[in-house]
Amino acid sequence: TLALEITNIYENGDTDFHYDYCENIKDGRGYTSGIAGFCTGTGDAWQVVQAYHTLTGGKDDMSQYDTVMEKLANCNSNCGSITGLDGYCDVWKKLGQTDTKFKQAQDTIRDNLYFSPAMVYATQLGLKTSIAQAQLYDAGIQHGTDGGADSLGGMVKSTNAQITADITGDSNSILTINGHSVDEIAWLNKFLAVRTGILKNPKESGDQGGAWAQTLYRINSYTYAVGLKEYMWGSSVKVLDNDGKPTTVTCSTTTTTTTTKRKRKVAANPCPEGFKPVTAMPSHTPKSMNKGKNTSTSMSKVKNTSTSTRCAVGLAFITVANAMLCGCAKTLALEITNVYENGDTDFHYDYCENLKDGRGYTAGIAGFCSGTSDAWMVIQLYHTLTGGKDDMSQFDSVMEKLNNCDSNCGSVTGLDGYCDVWKKLGQTDTKFKQAQDTIRDNLYFDPAMAQAKILGLKTSVAQGQMYDTAIEHGTGTDRDSLGALIADTNAQITADITGDSNSILTINGHSVDEIAWLNKFLDVRYADLKNPKEPDNQGGDYWAQTVYRVDSYRNIIKQKEYNWGTTVKMLDNDGKAMTVKCTTAAPNRKRKRAVSPCPKGFKPVAATSSSSSKSTKSTKSKSSKKGKSMPTSTAEDDNNM
Repeated sequence: TLALEITNIYENGDTDFHYDYCENIKDGRGYTSGIAGFCTGTGDAWQVVQAYHTLTGGKDDMSQYDTVMEKLANCNSNCGSITGLDGYCDVWKKLGQTDTKFKQAQDTIRDNLYFSPAMVYATQLGLKTSIAQAQLYDAGIQHGTDGGADSLGGMVKSTNAQITADITGDSNSILTINGHSVDEIAWLNKFLAVRTGILKNPKESGDQGGAWAQTLYRINSYTYAVGLKEYMWGSSVKVLDNDGKPTTVTCSTTTTTTTTKRKRKVAANPCPEGFKPVTAMPSHTPKSMNKGKNTSTSMSKVKNTSTSTRCAVGLAFITVANAMLCGCAKTLALEITNVYENGDTDFHYDYCENLKDGRGYTAGIAGFCSGTSDAWMVIQLYHTLTGGKDDMSQFDSVMEKLNNCDSNCGSVTGLDGYCDVWKKLGQTDTKFKQAQDTIRDNLYFDPAMAQAKILGLKTSVAQGQMYDTAIEHGTGTDRDSLGALIADTNAQITADITGDSNSILTINGHSVDEIAWLNKFLDVRYADLKNPKEPDNQGGDYWAQTVYRVDSYRNIIKQKEYNWGTTVKMLDNDGKAMTVKCTTAAPNRKRKRAVSPCPKGFKPVAATSSSSSKSTKSTKSKSSKKGKSMPTSTAEDDNNM
């Protein structure tokens, strides 16, 4: 919350969330509106509108603009046109003032596009301090997260390039950058210097013109907080306002110093240049996050969560903008993992049973557990989609207690009839299926795609492998997580590696063929499945029984099925060749009982995003569980913020 409020000061002059803001600031991006300057000409306003449609269940006051908004989202020129948008700002302002679902949609997309991707970078870097994590969010809001030279990713890369020796400091948090041990605050100071240089002299033409240089107060404010050693935030933090005056920002309230409310400043770049929305977006909306640990995102308020959990919804939208899995390629990736998890390609929305694994009832398409919070996330989102009371409401008080439990989280006391209700809704209720789709993406798919984006992966097979690993290993920070396996793989890259994928990654300064990198990753994952590093993932030889997942992807590579159309050839859990077809099912097999579909001891992200985790199934079915999730922390999400 503090991170969001601080950025609100820079954007609006106060800590308020201006859901009802809307104007044409004549910057070539159409109408700029809402809490994060969502633009009609860059696709993110359209995403807000789509998310709102999902929450309202269909036609609403924004529906009249759908045709125009969709065209603008896919435009190649004249994207800033406001023709056909008469009355748009009037409607936006009205909804922003009165409609909680419209505010919820804005929260979600804000996190999807800016907060969650920023937290992915924070997790990858290993940032632990609130101030460093928050600075990445503020940079993501102003500079965008699209990987350009002026973007958050570009600045992180430029900062890391300057690290040529160990650097000490007083943060008690040590990063490993280019093989050197670097104090986190020392790294942050270098990042602030790099960002200052970009604000004064942007590298990309679309960011030039002098507007960014007027926003150096953002840097001065964080530099001031660093000087006060405000590294870890509790309920307040001292910063400088836009006039350089000290002010104290208090969590969930406005600043204690009264600041004169200013007219919203024309953001230097309210919408990242070149941002394109997800075309062919799935029927559900926001998504992102992971199983075990979260690696990046935050579902924001897609569910009316009070202080319980918010499951990062992050990257679903921005991933498509960067050629991440979508359409049939995404469906194939999901179906392939379904084979590993369930023995068939079907989506088992109605599955529910007590596996007696200490995690309560395991249910749905991703083994959502009543004892690890992700089932509660599904239920909360379902409540949002139904508009209130529904068949799952009878379990709310028990589920909320389990969500906040410290012990006996696997209890099913008070959940009589839970599986009967889940099965019925999973068979017949499209909104319940939609809730499962969204949380599945929030916790697993989107965080995996965020990692793929950071690596620069372009092939379907590599991106699909990231998702499957996220489902089994989690996307948090433990030693068996997706992020850890990526780090272990990258550590092996000491020279250029050629290959035939026509996609070149830059790893540790070396040019590496993408499929060559993927083969190394599969070797690392195979070894980890055989010998997990984390105690919670050891025992029972569960993970070792699932190496067929690696063998199957190796077979896909052997067939040179790098980029997927409507089918892909793979090996099933018995090592037999099979072809998976987009949106159709492979030969039906009985669903096998999971060994441990949700990671033991997993706790969701406090007051914001959360995640869950899964575990391995018997040799031919449900698989192993994930790690935990990425840094997170307050009501708005994120680590120690």
